Amino acid sequence: NNTTQSVSTATSSIDLNSAISPPQLTSTMTLGLNLSAAATAGSTFQSSLTTYTSLGESNTTTFTFVKQSAGVWNWGVSSSIAASTSSGTLTFDSTGSLVGSTQPVGGVAGTTDPSIVLTGFTSGAADQTINWDLFSALGTSNGDVTMYDGSSYVKTITQDGFGQGDLTNVLIDGDGFIQGTFSNGVVQNIAQLSIANFPSPWNLNRVGGTLWSETNASGAVINGLANAGGNGSIVGSTLEMSTVDMATEFSNMIQYQRAYQSSSKVITTADQMLQDAINLVR
Repeated sequence: NNTTQSVSTATSSIDLNSAISPPQLTSTMTLGLNLSAAATAGSTFQSSLTTYTSLGESNTTTFTFVKQSAGVWNWGVSSSIAASTSSGTLTFDSTGSLVGSTQPVGGVAGTTDPSIVLTGFTSGAADQTINWDLFSALGTSNGDVTMYDGSSYVKTITQDGFGQGDLTNVLIDGDGFIQGTFSNGVVQNIAQLSIANFPSPWNLNRVGGTLWSETNASGAVINGLANAGGNGSIVGSTLEMSTVDMATEFSNMIQYQRAYQSSSKVITTADQMLQDAINLVR
């Protein structure tokens, strides 16, 4: 899951220790399955999926399908932590395609998505209505539920809820966004790094190591974002390379080497002169 979290534009320290992904309740689900056309009247088939409440609780929601007659199946829903009276009927044509849904059983038939209503959570979670996606906006089946020969079986299950997640990994992209991956599968932007610029950066004051401080000559700091306002990009998980001119530094090294050699020659010459003077006395 990818979500976008609102981030304040104020500049402040970034605390990743408090980063969490809040839960999201299940509001839509799909259940891809085949109900056996060969099943006899009264035959049952069950399928379960995990849904999530507004507090992030996992809830086992179970569908029970009962064959009524040729092309007609009733269904009902039960919950592991809530009450549910949701039920209905699915009607199929002679090709095994879903053509109608009635909710509740005995109600008016139509081609609108059924609603799964869950109430009475003991934790205090809000009552929940889950849309069971069966039909398109044009009122035709989306093909998830079929009635073909053979056994009844589940093909796919999807739902859009998830529980609370803890931070498991952090990446930084070129725009400076700190992107967090959470234990519930959510990936979202936590914060964005700010880049400091100065009107005259070469007049900053070195305060040790790679640290510099503002001076009157450098001008006041201008906070901005990566890849905006002339600022560069940010490269995460990378050590900064040296910014010195290698040709200049190499030339300086040669000069220092020559100066050292000259100095050593002076010392050697002086030593030789002293040695000669001692020899003359003898």
